[in-house]
Amino acid sequence: TDPSILGQVCKHLLAQLLGPDLLVHRSDVIAIRPTQVLARLISCAIPGIGSALRDPALWRSALGEEREFVGWWSALLARFHLRREGDTIPPEALEELVLYAMCVLRDRYAGPDFLRAQ
Repeated sequence: TDPSILGQVCKHLLAQLLGPDLLVHRSDVIAIRPTQVLARLISCAIPGIGSALRDPALWRSALGEEREFVGWWSALLARFHLRREGDTIPPEALEELVLYAMCVLRDRYAGPDFLRAQ
């Protein structure tokens, strides 16, 4: 995973998720749709990508409702100590969580040729 893309994705997420206490709260993170949000943010971070790929509606249409990811997302958040309401993590932990999620989603959606080249 390209560190500059990871940095841009995390910067955008922190702008949305960082609380006034400078922590990321479970109640905010659990509400995002991980595949749609991360796919869109990654595409926005890639230089030269057209504006169509920045449209959240495209990602909702392409990736659906994400019901199959609810359990995975909850388990991933728990792994990063976001198990119940009121749990928080520092911004650095969000970066680790996002990196892990990006790798899992890459492995899930990337074609075999791309994965073999990695």
